[in-house]
Amino acid sequence: MQSGPSASWDLAGRLHVRSEGLDPAQQRAVTAELDPFEPGPPNGSEPDLLLGRLARPELVEVQGPAKDRLTTAVDRDGRLLARYGGHWIQVPAPRTTPVHLHLEPGLAVRSCWRELVRPAAHQALRATGSVALHGAAVDDAGEATVISGWSETGKTEVALAMVEAGAHFLSDKWTVAGVDGQVSAFPVGVGVRGWVLPALPTLRASLPPRARLRLGAARAARVTALPALDRARGVRVLARGSGLAAHAVELGDRAGLSPSELRTVYGQSDDPGRRSRLSTLVVLLTGADDRVRAEEAPPEWAAQRLARTAAYERRTYYDLQERGAYAGLPGRAGARDAAVAEEESFLTALLDGGVRVLRVTCPFPGDPRRVAEAVAALR
Repeated sequence: MQSGPSASWDLAGRLHVRSEGLDPAQQRAVTAELDPFEPGPPNGSEPDLLLGRLARPELVEVQGPAKDRLTTAVDRDGRLLARYGGHWIQVPAPRTTPVHLHLEPGLAVRSCWRELVRPAAHQALRATGSVALHGAAVDDAGEATVISGWSETGKTEVALAMVEAGAHFLSDKWTVAGVDGQVSAFPVGVGVRGWVLPALPTLRASLPPRARLRLGAARAARVTALPALDRARGVRVLARGSGLAAHAVELGDRAGLSPSELRTVYGQSDDPGRRSRLSTLVVLLTGADDRVRAEEAPPEWAAQRLARTAAYERRTYYDLQERGAYAGLPGRAGARDAAVAEEESFLTALLDGGVRVLRVTCPFPGDPRRVAEAVAALR
């Protein structure tokens, strides 16, 4: 299979990514996943993260799925491999630098990006003195606010409400923080839910056509499916299945935008790779009622929360490492706990250096403007 040209990406001076020998489809997928950062020719320096071509491996042991959808293997070179869609990709050992990921031609990059490639990039960041925070970020005049919290607590929605109020979008879902106290964007798409659009009039008026079609289809499916699911809830045997299906319908009511598309919506022409001083960290907690309560919180508490939610988001990556430990590969055991300890220590020092830490308890789903206003009142 034909391979594409080599390319490199500079992620705000925090991470140097290079691709070598990937097939054209893989190269296009990597370029899309690394938006808003633009590819350029290799600059000759050693990359922090290398995405390269994997020659057909000679396997010596295979570990099949253990109720986790994962298949792994060890080859004659002692490498741990994971299989996605019938193709293999190398799983780098933790605490190794630079981080190398080799892919078989034909492997669909998007099938393993969230579970393997993105956490490998996070591993490479730690080696360069930075950490990927599980949170969205906006900035205003060089001062950044990161909105963090557990999955499905409203990070994206609150960040977008702040952008609607005049802040500039920086990053969604993941944000890079450096030892210098500055944060920058990490490349990840923006998921926009249909129910939040009435609170985001600028975004609602300027959604790209593709996103409008996706949300329209989701609404149609919701109208069709939910009455049937309500009827199914009356039958005890189907109750659990209908609840899961209803949740899937609700989560499907979203459209993905690239960071560049979102920047276009809000007319941003600033540098997507800029760095801003971290001035405020917001940790969202989902409350049991409709009230929004905001208060200052200790840096140590926030650092622990941030380190552990990030590790949970990377849980498949750490599951892969444990499979390698089972196979007797050195340096694989305990990768999750080591990363949590390292990031918690890093973040405690970072947040103790003049960053305002806010704990905000709020409903989800809910109007994100109320949360943005509560945060603004305390800054």
